[in-house]
Amino acid sequence: MSNPARDELPTDEHDTVFLIDDDPGVRDSLTLLLSLKGIRTQPFATAESFIETYRPEWRGCVLTDLRMPGMTGLELQAALRERQIEVPVVVLTAHGDVATARAALKNGAFDFRGGGTRRDRSAPRAPHAARA
Repeated sequence: MSNPARDELPTDEHDTVFLIDDDPGVRDSLTLLLSLKGIRTQPFATAESFIETYRPEWRGCVLTDLRMPGMTGLELQAALRERQIEVPVVVLTAHGDVATARAALKNGAFDFRGGGTRRDRSAPRAPHAARA
C-alpha cells in the first residue's frame, strides 16, 4: 500500500538535500522532517563547509538559509556558479524581501521561500529541486 504523503515527494534513491543552516535547531528539525518523508539529507552548519566538502558525483539539491555568519545563501549561490557546480538551490529565510528574492531567482535559485516558518514552507520544495 502506498503512502500518499510520501508519493507526493518522490526522489531518486541517490538524491540528497544538502541542508545548510547555521541554526542547529533548524538543521535538526528540517533533517527530521525530510527523513520522515523518506528524503536523504546531509546537514552543514556553514556554506563554507559545504563548498569544502562538495564532490562532483553528489546528486540532489541545496536548501540554504539566506542569512548566516560568513558566507550567506546568496554568496553561496555565486560561489557555486563560479565553480561551475550545477546544483538546484532553494533559499529559505525568515527575513526575505522582494529585492532579495529577485536577486536569488535571477542568480538561478530553484525557489526562494521567505517569511513565516522556514521549516513548514521550504522543506516541501527541496525534493522537487533535487529532481530538477
